[in-house]
Amino acid sequence: MAVPFFCAYIIIYYFCIMSRSNQNIHDKFFKQVLSDIGNSIDFLNIFLPKEILKSLDFNTLKHSNTSFVSDKLKESFSDVIYKCNLKDSKKDIFISILIEHKSFPDKFTAVQVARYIDNGYVSQIKTEKKLTPILATVFYHGKKSWQMKSIPDLMEDLPAEIKEYIPNFKINFIELNHFSDGQLMKIGNTFLRSSLFLQKYSYSPENLEKKINKIFGTLFPGTRWNLLNSLFVYYLELTEMDENKFIKYIENIPSPIKENFMSTYEFIAQKYKQEGRQEGRQEGRQEGRQEGRQEGFRQSLIDVIIRGWKKGATLDFLADITGMNVEEIKKIIKENKTN
Repeated sequence: MAVPFFCAYIIIYYFCIMSRSNQNIHDKFFKQVLSDIGNSIDFLNIFLPKEILKSLDFNTLKHSNTSFVSDKLKESFSDVIYKCNLKDSKKDIFISILIEHKSFPDKFTAVQVARYIDNGYVSQIKTEKKLTPILATVFYHGKKSWQMKSIPDLMEDLPAEIKEYIPNFKINFIELNHFSDGQLMKIGNTFLRSSLFLQKYSYSPENLEKKINKIFGTLFPGTRWNLLNSLFVYYLELTEMDENKFIKYIENIPSPIKENFMSTYEFIAQKYKQEGRQEGRQEGRQEGRQEGRQEGFRQSLIDVIIRGWKKGATLDFLADITGMNVEEIKKIIKENKTN
């Protein structure tokens, strides 16, 4: 019997984040959150400075298919970039959300952001021959609190006349731990609220278990299924609950969120049980197991692509959930003669 597309998406999303040792699961999830333009607008309205918000026309906000993160900066950041018009003006601006990969404070973050912005301007000169402003926001959800220092602040005891020649610029710094649970609960977008709770307590499985009703109890059932399932999968990855504990903790979550959450858990659990039985039968054949898992995983990806394409999923969406590029997706669709 064919696996429903939404269930296939769950398992593909889960194994995509699990199968890439260098893939930051927090980064993957947060990018999924911001892939929705409505979530993006709500996020920016909450976290951008008020004086900046007054100048932005969010009716023109769109994702920019680019990145200013160089290979040397990939260990520090990934980015989500938007382009937006300024109010009462034909000019536009890049709004860049830099997702901090480190779970600990780095006093040289301002230097890394300077390099990032420089990459952005150099890239613009090469391709557009003009400069569009880049507004950088650093999003940090690590455990330890810290205060980001500017570049001049990193250089102690400099005379004022020397400091004037040191690059200095504002960085919008979001430290999620500075926001109380009460402040997060006031966020009207229930999916964004739940996502930020998960990010805030992502390094504390015990807190996530205790706050499960606060995280999922007020979710809007009409939220897009792919976003809801990414939320469920991320939570399960962070907590790794056994079945008895999971059933106990979700008891008070309202329907239909509870049923959807349970379906996600059962689907993932069943997948692991099947893999465990298969590995038990093939004990001692490590190389064969690895090849079989890789072949099976790729076939699962192909099945999701074909089924998703038939149901109207876009090439970009299929590329996002499978980790393949658009050209690979097109090739698979063509090879399987799916129009």
